[in-house]
Amino acid sequence: MKTDDELMDLDEEIETIELEDEDGVKTQFELLDVIEYRGKDYIAVLPPDDDSTVIIMEIEEAGGDEQRFLPVEDDALVQKIYEMFKDRNRELFSFE
Repeated sequence: MKTDDELMDLDEEIETIELEDEDGVKTQFELLDVIEYRGKDYIAVLPPDDDSTVIIMEIEEAGGDEQRFLPVEDDALVQKIYEMFKDRNRELFSFE
């Protein structure tokens, strides 16, 4: 069993990212991983209040230090990136 100090360390390790939707609404997501596939980078994020839905988004450079995060429309690509995410993180998460 983890001590309180170890649990606090785990909480501090959680990285979040703020995403803005098309209506300008900003939401904090838990950043789970950044995955490179075929020369492009993708993020795997967890929405707030839902610990069972991983969202895959493409990172697009928008100039300077700016980045945009785009939804991935290709279901086969989403599945491929998700499988890579599961392989890389099988010791951190339980997958059904």
